[in-house]
Amino acid sequence: MLNEGITVYSPFFDVEGIDCIIRTKTGEHIDIQVKTRTDEKLFDVRNLTSRPDFYVICHLAKTEETWVLPSSVFKKYSSKHGIVNRLIINGTNEKELLQYQGDYGFKSLLETTRTGKVKTPNGWEYLKKRYLTKGAEPIRIKRSLKPGTKSVYKRIRKLQKEQGIA
Repeated sequence: MLNEGITVYSPFFDVEGIDCIIRTKTGEHIDIQVKTRTDEKLFDVRNLTSRPDFYVICHLAKTEETWVLPSSVFKKYSSKHGIVNRLIINGTNEKELLQYQGDYGFKSLLETTRTGKVKTPNGWEYLKKRYLTKGAEPIRIKRSLKPGTKSVYKRIRKLQKEQGIA
């Protein structure tokens, strides 16, 4: 973040689990909580409050994987255990969280610092990343999908065939 010219503040004391605070170009502040694990993709946040100016950065030391999650996303994919929200990144949510991993997650956070607005991931960009990269899985079109969604999925299937992915 410092390399990007972002002003980062570190609280004097651990208050409410906030590890650092970023000031956006518009003068707003973003609270960051950093969670690090050695080798298990299991991250706990106590007393989680979902708000647009709060991010949770999850870092797995063994593999150097990092996820930069808006608090709303962390809450959505976590399970409640008393006062703790526990996020376990596994096969059931790994693909959905891919858009927040590594550089993709940091880019979203950087965009927020520049505009002061939380940028929601672009659905088309996410689908391209998931289905139009080398080694991607073929897209499956279910009957239960809405017509607009089916149309997008058919477009992706066509692109997969053109690119030799599927």
